[in-house]
Amino acid sequence: MAQWIAVSYGALDVSERSDFPGTELLVTPTVPGVPLALPAGGAELWRRLVEGPLDSAELDDDERTIVEEMRESGLASTDLQHPARQTSIPAPWLSSPLHELVYGLVASLAQHADIPLVFVKGPVLHAQGLRSREHSADVDAWVAPDRLAGLADALKPWGWGLMADVWEHSAINHSVTLVPQAGWGCEIDLHRRLPGLALSDQDAFAAVRARSEPVEFAGVGARAPERTANAVLSALHIIRPAIGKVVSSTAVPTAAEVLRTAGAEAVSASAALDATIALEEALTSAFPHARIDVSAAGRPRDWYPRTRPNKALAYWATLQEMPLRERPSIAFRLIWPSADVALASSENLGVPETSVARARLRRLWRGVREIGRTALGRAPAPPTDVER
Repeated sequence: MAQWIAVSYGALDVSERSDFPGTELLVTPTVPGVPLALPAGGAELWRRLVEGPLDSAELDDDERTIVEEMRESGLASTDLQHPARQTSIPAPWLSSPLHELVYGLVASLAQHADIPLVFVKGPVLHAQGLRSREHSADVDAWVAPDRLAGLADALKPWGWGLMADVWEHSAINHSVTLVPQAGWGCEIDLHRRLPGLALSDQDAFAAVRARSEPVEFAGVGARAPERTANAVLSALHIIRPAIGKVVSSTAVPTAAEVLRTAGAEAVSASAALDATIALEEALTSAFPHARIDVSAAGRPRDWYPRTRPNKALAYWATLQEMPLRERPSIAFRLIWPSADVALASSENLGVPETSVARARLRRLWRGVREIGRTALGRAPAPPTDVER
């Protein structure tokens, strides 16, 4: 007689929440789809499978039918060694259960494909006492650089597609954004590095993995940077330059407060991640009596081009940091981008185009105009609010 267990890519008990009336459990199936809401009857049987294995002899005819349907839906299995076996159903610890399920899904798919990743930014910062805001609009995962494309492909059947980007398919892009095409409700940013670190992509990822700790989302194990490393990454994000913007006067004090909250070990964490040059002012402010040594520090990557007054000049500065052999093809892509990028560029400016040629020409004209206005001495835009 067969034995049954519960399987999923993340599950949450929402029976005590008023925002999910009539639902006891939210479960992400192991076949592509959106999370399923289980009411009392289905939830009771699935709970038994979680506590299982459950012998078929213990089920009545109706329950056997339901369990077979659960298997078809990716919620049950007779494989007792199934890698997605669910053994607990925690209550949500994120303010948004659906976002927690996204974390669980990303972690599950990465584990299934043996893709190393570390979740950065987001609600872990709140849990570590490094920021007051609980929720984040998207999910950020730092992925082993040579596996980023593989994870993006794995997420496609689940409803996420790549946002068009002028640097697509180029390692110069520090991250890619996946846009939900189904009912998930949030974007996913997959990072191959974070701006401000001077290490190579592989070394930076290894350094962060070495300074990471276990964390759980919807019953799925994952990893996030430990507190001091996360403080360094958060401080970098706070003071990161934005093209055409004056850095806010509150950026350095805010970053310094995050570092100070993490403690003096943030100085050594910054050195280990080779973020000291980008964070020198914030570190000096946070720890005025510490010795901040930048003599052996490297040049921050993806940093100085962001200080340029417009995208055209920022793209040009970025191009100068690329290997010579890659510059011609990327330069052509900047001037004459793919159809998706050209149309998305027009859409983002509120002037949607149906003609790819017109979209490309208008984008080229905008770049020429930006350079011309900069040459005439137009001041950068005022600072935006600092995102914590």
